[in-house]
Amino acid sequence: MCVLGSLYPIASLRNVTSEKGQQSRRNGAGWEPGSLFDMIDSLGAGTELARHFEGTEVLVCDDLRDESADFIVVQRATTTHLQRVVFIHAKAKAEASNCSGSALQDVCGQAQKNLREVSLFAEPGPSKQGKWGEPWEGRPHTLGQVTRRIRRKVRGSDPEEDIRRAIKDPNADREVWLVLGNLLSRKTLEEFLLMPAPPAYAIQAAYLLFSTITNTAAAAARLRVFCAP
Repeated sequence: MCVLGSLYPIASLRNVTSEKGQQSRRNGAGWEPGSLFDMIDSLGAGTELARHFEGTEVLVCDDLRDESADFIVVQRATTTHLQRVVFIHAKAKAEASNCSGSALQDVCGQAQKNLREVSLFAEPGPSKQGKWGEPWEGRPHTLGQVTRRIRRKVRGSDPEEDIRRAIKDPNADREVWLVLGNLLSRKTLEEFLLMPAPPAYAIQAAYLLFSTITNTAAAAARLRVFCAP
């Protein structure tokens, strides 16, 4: 049941059915209201997710084109956590999926294939300053652009250097977050796993999550999965 310890129930995620939305905000100010990207961009404002974004100083959208994650976050130390760097992988589904291994496969695979990026001992990859200086372009899935990939930064500081410095700091925490809209229910998974003979799809979902937890731990990082209650 160690899988359940990594699942954080967020009621608002039950109603998020679109990852990036159909149309970006006017003048490229951000993603469509109500989309999962918009929730992350707003640091979870108005939801239970907001407290997990406490202390956020850097927020960059790395989505598309050799992405390391959908978003990368650096947070200063607060009363609830140490300084930390977070690689966020977001996934939403239009049709409700309370417990499905196939629905989790893509996002778990995305997180695991990019674990090198968050490892304390990884060599720095190519600079992303060029990519991050360009607008986010969501076509054909999302109409319009988001003009700035660097959503938050420390004045006078380079976000890329801030991220690398946090990753290499042995006193900082390194985390990987899966933020799942309408894709997984913690309660449903728990109820299935407590059955004498859990359904195969619940076992598959649990193994996918367990594999992601253990592989993330092997990279000296921690996995948090934010999902519906």
